[in-house]
Amino acid sequence: MPVDGSRSSEVPVRSSDVLISNKFMNSAFHSDEVMDNDQASQDSCYANMPGAGSGSSQGPSVFAESSRGPLDVLSFNNIHNHELVENYNRDLSNILRKVSFSTKQFIYNMSLNRIRPIRAYRCLVALKGGHHNVNGTPMDFKNFSHQLRIFIGERDAQVFLERLRERFDNLPNFYFDYTVSNGKLSSVFWADEISKLNYKAFGDVLAFDATYNTNRYKMVFVPFTGVGHHFQCITFGAGLISTESIESYVWLLKAFLKTHGTQPTLVLSDQDPSMLQAVPMVFTESRHRLCMWHIMKKLPSKISADLLDNTDVRSCIHRYNIKHLWVPAYFRELPMCCLMKTTSRCESSNAAFRVNSISANTLVQFMRCFENRVDSQRYRQRVSEYKTSSTVFKGTTELAIEQHAFAIYTNAVFAQVQKEIIKGKFLCYITNQTDSSNTTLLLDVTHLDKRNNIINVY
Repeated sequence: MPVDGSRSSEVPVRSSDVLISNKFMNSAFHSDEVMDNDQASQDSCYANMPGAGSGSSQGPSVFAESSRGPLDVLSFNNIHNHELVENYNRDLSNILRKVSFSTKQFIYNMSLNRIRPIRAYRCLVALKGGHHNVNGTPMDFKNFSHQLRIFIGERDAQVFLERLRERFDNLPNFYFDYTVSNGKLSSVFWADEISKLNYKAFGDVLAFDATYNTNRYKMVFVPFTGVGHHFQCITFGAGLISTESIESYVWLLKAFLKTHGTQPTLVLSDQDPSMLQAVPMVFTESRHRLCMWHIMKKLPSKISADLLDNTDVRSCIHRYNIKHLWVPAYFRELPMCCLMKTTSRCESSNAAFRVNSISANTLVQFMRCFENRVDSQRYRQRVSEYKTSSTVFKGTTELAIEQHAFAIYTNAVFAQVQKEIIKGKFLCYITNQTDSSNTTLLLDVTHLDKRNNIINVY
């Protein structure tokens, strides 16, 4: 995956040998027209005639004059020297087996959703109502998919970077940066305008986690994830790094910070040693929190089940030296700290990216898969936004605070707030009231469960 040029934080200088991203699809697909059966049959007859057609590059026409003078036609035999192809087998002839441009687009788009050529062929057969309506055979579909990867070949990194350059030139507020080591692409980061706007609105809590097996070069995919006002995952940007070293993560986090300009309040990651050191080196104003789920998951492999049930042992676990990096009580004063306690949302988002991309993909194919998944993510956000704006209020408590909460929150957030309002009205009551001083009033509030059993008194 060689690439020309050196590290550049600004827009790399264009080179004529890499301006091929606009051409690679058309060149690979070979735009062609699909002829109907009658025309195809007629053309196939002409194609078997030597030199057919005036001005043919295959030789002079039989109707043209040569330099030696006019040609005399001595005899003409209009009887075919072979049997004609039956009508029901025309789809198997070479001219009708030629995969059309629209079919090639279909194969490529299906590959973005991890649908291989053979399955893509079956889908197209089902959509068009039979094998005879599909140009090409299953083997033709496989051959095109293979030829597309061969066409990209050694130019993969160049085409990939050129696509990013084109976005920088044509899309507002698009940013990317990359580094090259020994003539090969070693790291890259990118973020578009919507990612920047999302981070500006919801960038209080940031989570990132490494994802593997998304491309043929084994570059590690690192998306940066947050939680939006619909309680859905949103992507703030993404990067690829060749190694999980401290230097690689430091460069990636600096590229993220350069893109967005501000540091998050809370950064969530797993216990990867490189991440553990890189985060405080770049995000000097942020609190770093480790994934609680990963820590608790390791306990059964290190401590027997009997000891885990021992409260004294569990108390000791909460006292070991990095407790300030994962115990929830240490983050209570941070706004939005409860949005994410683990990297499960981040891993869920990463799993969604892996649904589209496979380990055999080129960088160009990986980028299309990434864009496809981000588009699906933003579509779900748009659906949630539409449902929020079109939902009519139906209260359950007749309290003004409930209607006010409905007016200012999205449906997802309001559902959580409404539960608390309902509990406050129907499952809580004051059991004692004491004046402790002229300015202080002590209230004992009893909480009930759904069966009206007392669970707590505050």
